[in-house]
Amino acid sequence: MSGRYEMSVLLMICIVLFSCLPGSPVLAALQGNAVFFNPPYFPSACNGNKNDGIWVAGVSDRLWNNGRACGRRYKVRCIRGTNEAPHPCKNGKTVTVTVVDYCQSGCQGIINLSRDAFSAIADPDAGIIRVELDQTNGLHQPESNKEAIDRRITERSCTALLLPEIGELAEFPRKLPSHL
Repeated sequence: MSGRYEMSVLLMICIVLFSCLPGSPVLAALQGNAVFFNPPYFPSACNGNKNDGIWVAGVSDRLWNNGRACGRRYKVRCIRGTNEAPHPCKNGKTVTVTVVDYCQSGCQGIINLSRDAFSAIADPDAGIIRVELDQTNGLHQPESNKEAIDRRITERSCTALLLPEIGELAEFPRKLPSHL
């Protein structure tokens, strides 16, 4: 087998494995409505009077899971408005929030974002927006889609892959080539 062919096979396998990782852009994200709440962001159902910062959220019964949602992080992206507000989404922006509270029955969204988090991805005048949620271990600050993709490519790589047909351990660089 030529070295170029082996590298092509290894790269294809790496791409397939990458697409199966949790949080991969290939996997479908959960969608639902998001609303927001104003500060102060505590006390909360998860942490009482502890101040957990501004990148926080409460979740509805759909995600709450009897409190097991506490501490989970979700990357949230506005995909469209739900009412008459024209173009409420800030194109390409995402924000990662930590679940610290429970959005009780009557909550108008699957997730109740802090006003700061909501404002990072949409115009608060919209009130309610449609979002995509991905559970993640990601960063808290807002980021554009390009920044998120660049971060994923840099952080995720196949550092070691055993291929039985080649019979050796193939090492891949930490960062994929820029043309991919």
